[in-house]
Amino acid sequence: MTSPEIPSDAKSKLNKVRTQKNTTTIDMTPMVDLGFLLISFFMLTTSLAKPVAMNLSMPIHDEHPIDIEQSKVLNIICDKNNTVWYYEGNEVTHLKKSNYTFDGIRKAILNKQKLVDAQWKKDENGFTKTICLIKMTDDAIYNNMVDVLDEMDITNTKIYAIQTVNQEEVKAIELVRNNNQL
Repeated sequence: MTSPEIPSDAKSKLNKVRTQKNTTTIDMTPMVDLGFLLISFFMLTTSLAKPVAMNLSMPIHDEHPIDIEQSKVLNIICDKNNTVWYYEGNEVTHLKKSNYTFDGIRKAILNKQKLVDAQWKKDENGFTKTICLIKMTDDAIYNNMVDVLDEMDITNTKIYAIQTVNQEEVKAIELVRNNNQL
């Protein structure tokens, strides 16, 4: 058997030695260093969002208390187990139990605002003249106070004060609790 003949120019192509192509490499170390420097620079120089707190105007301590109409006052007492008690006026009468839902304390505040607005009209800025006195028992949690302050904002009640619960109110709450357990 004879081998097929290969043309001479094809033989010369087969005999050529190919040169190996070297791949180029890039040293990434300086670029990574620069990236970390830029990241650390911008992290140190930028200001993050500062926490925003609700402004709370505290009254100036005055030796002479201001007389207010009892018909404008709604007392709100935060208690344990997400319970809220409220009554109208300065005397602890007709203590009512509620919660922090729309049909709870918000409805009571809005109803009181309607009564006050009907009797006293709104002020020159269009705000109600309802006065809410917010109090907390020892068993209430901080979140309850925040919920009531949110209700002041939602119902657009501008006149409110945070006070300590007195012994008469504590006794009235205990009396209502004991009567409900019977």
